[in-house]
Amino acid sequence: MSHTGLALWDIAPPARRGEDTQAAGAAAIAPRAPGLRLKVLAFIRARGESGATNEEISAQLSIRLCSVCGRVGELRELGLIYDSGLRRQGNSGVEAKVWRAV
Repeated sequence: MSHTGLALWDIAPPARRGEDTQAAGAAAIAPRAPGLRLKVLAFIRARGESGATNEEISAQLSIRLCSVCGRVGELRELGLIYDSGLRRQGNSGVEAKVWRAV
């Protein structure tokens, strides 16, 4: 269970209101989302204090970056991960948030 009282498999992938393409994407990923959330959470936990960026998670788990971003958002909303305040440079040269497990 999370800090919000929801389990990893109890929430549906998010979609912005009125965005038909996002709603279609959320529906398509829904069957796999719980397993992906578990993999992402396990990876962040395994990284300990060093945490992980979305790009690092994507590369190490061979999960598309857009799927990682969605799962990270869900895990953050569930209170299972948090923004460490650290930033690491990604492939694009832009600094990225470093996530840590609670």
